[in-house]
Amino acid sequence: MDTPMNMKEWFTGTIQPELGAWLIEKITGIVPFNIEYGYNLAEACEHMKYGGLITYFLPHTTIWDPTLITQRILHPFLMAKKGMMKWAASAKFSPEIIKQFGLPWSMLRAKAATLYAQSFGFENIPFIQSYLFDEFHKFFEGKSKEIGVINFRSFRHLYKHVSQSHPGAIVAISPEGTRNDNGGLLRAHDGLGTLLEVPHTKALPIVLCGAHRIQSPSQSGFDDVNPFVPVTAHIGRPLNFAQAYHIAERHRWTDPNKTFTISDALMLHAIEQCGLEVINPTVDPRGAYACENIRSCSV
Repeated sequence: MDTPMNMKEWFTGTIQPELGAWLIEKITGIVPFNIEYGYNLAEACEHMKYGGLITYFLPHTTIWDPTLITQRILHPFLMAKKGMMKWAASAKFSPEIIKQFGLPWSMLRAKAATLYAQSFGFENIPFIQSYLFDEFHKFFEGKSKEIGVINFRSFRHLYKHVSQSHPGAIVAISPEGTRNDNGGLLRAHDGLGTLLEVPHTKALPIVLCGAHRIQSPSQSGFDDVNPFVPVTAHIGRPLNFAQAYHIAERHRWTDPNKTFTISDALMLHAIEQCGLEVINPTVDPRGAYACENIRSCSV
């Protein structure tokens, strides 16, 4: 691939957001991409004639996961029209939040992500994840109430979108909430299960295989990107809240202080439907969902 830029220029302020958005689209489009179990996409598409869809993916290993899912799956196969899809996104890609808190993140990268979203007709809804609060505490110190308000409003926005904009509404989310760098799944946040409580809503699991080879979890922007590695998306069967509840009822954590949630059930469903690639030979790819951590583990 002939690159029109020096990768380091992305962080030096010499690359404009328009070019950044263009590069995101082109690099994502180059990746050799295959879809397995596409008939589940057809089932999801049929459901969207009557209700909303929560699309969740795992594992989250690179910042290119959401663009691959958007550009190669959701936009061509499920998104009926512009404005019907919202992504639960990191605050790192929100120019407004970067400006509000004076954060040392790339404003150009955030603006490029916003332009990319606009070009594909969706909106990034920002969340300030707990690890960001810990890592950049000097910028957030004394502002926990503001952070709580931002995250509450963002979640309410997603909830209202899927409850009021269906049929055809899509919310896309990473249940892990951030990239994992050791090859094992992180435990899902509760928000995924809460969104599924909306009537006439189903959850569609997507498991990515090979995406971690595009870029190391420790990298961002365009540093050390390899868009020529093949990626396969395994699409699981869509399921509703009652079905997820049934899975949750059949499983318990071995730790008696932990509650097995709907979000946990959805993670197990994705593993059962699609399997997981071994990323690190010394780490169980199920991570938090390893069988020794769960009683009555039937997947």
